[in-house]
Amino acid sequence: MARISERTWVYLVGLSLAGVGGVLFFIGFATPNWIEYNVNNLFGGRFYVQVSVTNAIGLWQACSSTMGVNVCVAIGVTSSGVVHHIVQALECITLMTFLGFGAIAFLHNFTNVTGSNVVRFNGLITFLGIIGGILGVIGAVLFVATNYNWTPSWSFGLVLAGCVLVLFGTVMMACSASQHSPRAAANRGVVYQTSAYPPGTNQPQVHVVSTTNNWSQQGYTSGSPQYYNVSEPAIG
Repeated sequence: MARISERTWVYLVGLSLAGVGGVLFFIGFATPNWIEYNVNNLFGGRFYVQVSVTNAIGLWQACSSTMGVNVCVAIGVTSSGVVHHIVQALECITLMTFLGFGAIAFLHNFTNVTGSNVVRFNGLITFLGIIGGILGVIGAVLFVATNYNWTPSWSFGLVLAGCVLVLFGTVMMACSASQHSPRAAANRGVVYQTSAYPPGTNQPQVHVVSTTNNWSQQGYTSGSPQYYNVSEPAIG
C-alpha cells in the first residue's frame, strides 16, 4: 500500500517542489499581465506636460494605462496573432496536465494503491509532470520571444519558475520511484548463495531467500527458504 509516510526524502522533496511549482504556475496563469512596456511622451506648446503610458499584455487581455485611466481589451480569437493563440493553447494544456498530475499524485500517496497500479501511477505522474513542464516552458519562452522589446512582469516569472520546479520535482520523484518500485524491491530481495553444499552431493546448492511478494507491498513473506539442486554452479 502506497503511503506518503513510506516515501524517501528524495521523493518527498520532489513532491514538494512540484507542488510549489504548480501553485506558482496557477497564480501566473490567472494574473493578467505577462509583459509591460512604458512610454513617456511630452505634450503642449508653451508648457510641456509629461504623460506616461503603460501597456501590458497577458494571455487573455491587453491593457493600456494613461494618467491613471486604465483601458483593457480581451484577447479573443480574432484579436491577436497566430503565435499568441499557440501560446494560449500550450499554457492551457499545461494547466490540464498539472491538474491531472496533482490528482493522480494525491491518489497515489494518500489512498490504497497496490499491485501493478503502483507502476501505472508512477508512469502517469512522470508523464504528466514532464510533458506539462516542457510545454509550459516552451509557451512562456515563445511568448517573450515574440515581444522581445517588452519587459517581462512577475506573472511571467511565476509561470516560468513554476514549470521549471515541476520538471525538477517530477524527475526526483521518478528517480526515487524507480529505485523503490515493487519489481526492483523484489529483485533486490532474492539472494543466491553457492558457498554451501548439501550433504552427499557434489553439486552446488542454490539458497533462495524469500522476501516480500512482488506486487503486494504488504510486508508478508512468500514462504520459507527453499533449496534446489542444479547441474551447474549458480552465478550469483
